[in-house]
Amino acid sequence: MLYPDEFTVGMLADAAPGSLFLPQREHDPAFLIGEVNGTTTAAFLTGPRRYKSVPCAGTARWTGLIIQNIRVEVDVSSLLDPFTRDNPAGALVRVEDHIAFVTSPNDWADEAELINLANGLMSTGKQVAGFTKWRVVIGDGAGKRVLYEVDVSEPAPRR
Repeated sequence: MLYPDEFTVGMLADAAPGSLFLPQREHDPAFLIGEVNGTTTAAFLTGPRRYKSVPCAGTARWTGLIIQNIRVEVDVSSLLDPFTRDNPAGALVRVEDHIAFVTSPNDWADEAELINLANGLMSTGKQVAGFTKWRVVIGDGAGKRVLYEVDVSEPAPRR
């Protein structure tokens, strides 16, 4: 359940970083919105392009609920050691002073792109931590609600 002041209705192009976008149409994808090099970027959470990304500007194809002021929570039991495993697409990564979503900017390459979800956190220095289980929440305390959960399958070991 959402309170009326927790969301608006619009196109994906209208979504700001720190938002969750839930589609109006049944077969359209859900998105998590962040930033890549100052560009508002959406990561597919569902559908055939899951964990791929697209710039939000000019995307008039999708309409739905834009839920702002979301937060992410990580499941510490899903902590990855970055020296023995890659952070798979769909994971959250805590690096330097931010937390980011690991995605790929296109369908034809396996290169990773980090979509910043929150900045200004306590610096981790040169240390990095990845998490394969996490969720999107809104609210605090007894009023906190889970809006979306992610459980990325076990990544393959590095070679």
